[in-house]
Amino acid sequence: MNGHRCLLPLFFVALSLGCRPPPSLHEMVLLSPTRDCDKTSPVLCLPYLGCDELGIRKIAIVVGPNSPKETTVICFDNAIGYIIDVYYQPGDSHYTIDANYSRKGMDLSISAGPFGEDQTLTPWTLHLQ
Repeated sequence: MNGHRCLLPLFFVALSLGCRPPPSLHEMVLLSPTRDCDKTSPVLCLPYLGCDELGIRKIAIVVGPNSPKETTVICFDNAIGYIIDVYYQPGDSHYTIDANYSRKGMDLSISAGPFGEDQTLTPWTLHLQ
């Protein structure tokens, strides 16, 4: 009888975890900020080249709203301006993205969204500062 009593809490935990599908991966595009343009010389209006130039090493990305899932991206070389996969919980009507990272000694937090789940209708993009 004691063995069944020990299994009862595990049953309820398994039941509660089974209510939502497991986290999935969704495409998101990281975009670097553009530099201030010099009106006399459009050549000087190029985007940043990558993580080294931005001074970013790691980005923590949380996708919500209801069961937020976190993805940590380790930023190597020219990792900005490319498509990454982030964890999210499928089945919500909309999603928001919150990101935290350090750049030039400052901790930055940015948000984006709301986005729909369908990538073709609302591509998930995050514009870094």
